[in-house]
Amino acid sequence: MNDLFKTGQDSNQSDSAEDNQSGVKLSEVIGFIKVNSKILMILTIFSALASITVSLVVKEEYKASVMMVLDGADTPGGSLASLAPKFGTLGDLVGLNIGADPQKGTALAILETRKFTDDFFAEYDLLPYLFPENYEWDSKDETWVGSPPKKRFIYLKMKEMMSITEDRVTGVFTISVLDRDPIMAAKIANDLVAYLNQTIRETAVRDAELKIGYLNQEIAKTSDVESRQMLFQLIGQETRGIMVANTKEDYVFRIIDPASPPEIRFYPKRTTMVIMGTIIGSFLSIIFVYFYNLINC
Repeated sequence: MNDLFKTGQDSNQSDSAEDNQSGVKLSEVIGFIKVNSKILMILTIFSALASITVSLVVKEEYKASVMMVLDGADTPGGSLASLAPKFGTLGDLVGLNIGADPQKGTALAILETRKFTDDFFAEYDLLPYLFPENYEWDSKDETWVGSPPKKRFIYLKMKEMMSITEDRVTGVFTISVLDRDPIMAAKIANDLVAYLNQTIRETAVRDAELKIGYLNQEIAKTSDVESRQMLFQLIGQETRGIMVANTKEDYVFRIIDPASPPEIRFYPKRTTMVIMGTIIGSFLSIIFVYFYNLINC
């Protein structure tokens, strides 16, 4: 074994003292590699084989994306912005340019909340699919055998699989979903947008109905003609808002390019993994052989 590990001292004995004092030269490195070429080749081949094995073992993931635009021209003023206190303002945390548009900011904030995540997974029965390991689901009784996944893990799962980007020039938003199944990745991405619109629509209708109830109480309390006329106008505005919400499927975001099952996996990129693994393995092999010589020579 020791014959495999050799230093380049013999090939460099003719170097002058000045050359030895000037540091490591390229010729010395080449000489070192030539002398230890056999062991370096063995270690490099091992690194390549290890990289190939890892690239084949790593779980495949597919990325499906849905493109959408803000379609709130007919949304009643204030109905969406009024949801902000209920869900918080998390939009800036995902790196999106909310700016002065409260409608966009609130809608994206809702998408990032724990409440929306819990409700979405429950609505589409995704928890048994997303947590097949470490948790057992009884499909007959539709209950968890033992403890169900904790809400913290559910939220982290959503953060891991979903990403949101915005083209600030065109105003196009892209929601991407990573999953092991390309069909499910596309389905989850499309369902996310649909459920987001549904959630905002239902909350806006509820708020409008509460406002109408309050305005009717105020009308009953006053006999002033101008005040009653103003209150009736406000009721008309809220009623139109309810009509828009109930008749408009794309209440806030309109899908311009729905997600479709990807045909090519997003991860792992096997060629890149093998090339990088081999290169890194080669450098580590040189370092290993060098220090082995220092210790044993």
